[in-house]
Amino acid sequence: MSLRTAPSRAVFFFFSAIPLCAGMLAQTSSHASPHALFLQRLVDAALERTLHSVRYDPAYVRIPYPGGDVPLDTGVCTDEVIRSYRALGVDLQKEVHEDMVQNFADVRESGNGLPGSPTPTSTTAASQT
Repeated sequence: MSLRTAPSRAVFFFFSAIPLCAGMLAQTSSHASPHALFLQRLVDAALERTLHSVRYDPAYVRIPYPGGDVPLDTGVCTDEVIRSYRALGVDLQKEVHEDMVQNFADVRESGNGLPGSPTPTSTTAASQT
């Protein structure tokens, strides 16, 4: 199996960890909360994605927004995560985009939005405008 057809290790670990997390959530409460039910549905959708043959292809592909997707038989790990959410009626691509638009100033002030990120340099900030 070549690297281009081998499943991504990140995807394997993502899909492997989901049932464990969902099982832990289910054990914490005798009555499933809406959050736990959503997570269980997400687990089910993610596991269902493992039944599809998807060739790893990191090539940039222009897609429509919202709701766009690369061809269903190709993609990278984030495409599979997005497809899992879409199976539940959540367009993660759209949600992230709208959050970035609403909070872009906060993200720019903190560098890349991650804790401990440096503030962007003037060169970096100028290139992002």
